[in-house]
Amino acid sequence: MRALRQFLVLGRVGLAPFTAVPWFTGGAVAGAGAPALAALVCGGLALHIVACLVNDLADLAADRTNPARRGSPLVSGAVAQVQVAWWVLLLVTALTAGCCLLPTSRWATAGLVCVLLLTLWGNLFQKKSRRVPPPVVDHLFGLAMAATLPLAALAAGGRPSVAVVAVAVAFALQMVVMNATVGGLKDLDVDRAAGARTTAIVLGVRRRAPAGLTVPRPFRVYVLSAQLGSVPALAVASPAAAALAATATAALPLALRRVAAGERTGSPLRRVGFVLGNAAAFLVGCAALLRDRPAAAAALLVVVAALAGTAARRRARARSVDDGAAALHQHPQG
Repeated sequence: MRALRQFLVLGRVGLAPFTAVPWFTGGAVAGAGAPALAALVCGGLALHIVACLVNDLADLAADRTNPARRGSPLVSGAVAQVQVAWWVLLLVTALTAGCCLLPTSRWATAGLVCVLLLTLWGNLFQKKSRRVPPPVVDHLFGLAMAATLPLAALAAGGRPSVAVVAVAVAFALQMVVMNATVGGLKDLDVDRAAGARTTAIVLGVRRRAPAGLTVPRPFRVYVLSAQLGSVPALAVASPAAAALAATATAALPLALRRVAAGERTGSPLRRVGFVLGNAAAFLVGCAALLRDRPAAAAALLVVVAALAGTAARRRARARSVDDGAAALHQHPQG
C-alpha cells in the first residue's frame, strides 16, 4: 500500500482526469462503445502518470534544491529512482502495446506512438535542450497534449470533424501558455540556478530586487498571442467556450502584472483566474462536441466535479503553504 500511495502521489493522479478528457471526448464523438472508451481513458491516465514520473526523474537534481518539492517521495528518498524507472518502463510498455493493437486506423496507431515518444522526449529534455528553442518545446508540449483528441476519434473508427480539430488547436495553445507562465515562472529561480532553458528565461524574465520580476515585452507578446489564438479556435465549436477563453485572455495580463509587482510567483497566476478560465473553456468546448451524446456529456460532468474537488484541495494546501511561508518570514528562526 505504501508503494501504491507513492506511485499515486508522484503520478499526480488528482489531475490525471483532465489529461484523459481529450481521449474520452474524441472516442465519444466517434461513437465508441463503453469498452473502447474505457481503454482510451486508461491510456490517457497512464500517459499522464508516465509524463509526471519521467519529469520527476529528469528534474530530480533541481527539485532537491526547491523547497516546494520537499514533500515529493522521490526528493525525500522515500522511493528509489530505480523503482520509479521500473514504473515508467511498465507503463510505456503497456501504452506501446495498446497503440500497436489498435484495430481501426494505422494513422491513429502512428499518431499515438508519436505522442508517447514526444511526451517522453519533452519531459526528459524540456528544460535541457540546447538545440531546440524553448518556445518550440512549448508548442511540442501543447501538440502532444491536444493531438490525442482527434487521434482518439480516429482510434474509435471515426473521422475528426472541423470542430474537433478546432478544440484541439485551442487546447494546444492553452497548454503553451500554461507551460510558459505557470510552469516557467513558479520555479524561475530554481531553473536559473540549475542552468535550465525555459521560454521565460530565454525571453528575458528576471528576478528584480528587492521583489518581483521583470517581465519584458517579448514574453508578454508570446503568451498573449498564444492565448488570443485559442479564442477563435474555440468559437468554431462553441460561442460560450470562446467567451470563457476571452475572459481568461483578459485575466492573463493582470496575472502577469501582479507577478511583476512582487507577489509570490506561482499563486497569482492561479488565483487571478486565467488558468481556471482556460480549463472551463476547454471543458465547455468538449461538452459542445458531445451535445448529441447526453450520456457522454454526463460522464464529462462527473470528471469536472472530480477536478473541481482536486482544485479546491490544492488551493487549500497552497494557501496553507503560503501562510506558513509568510509566518516564517515574519518570525524567522534563529
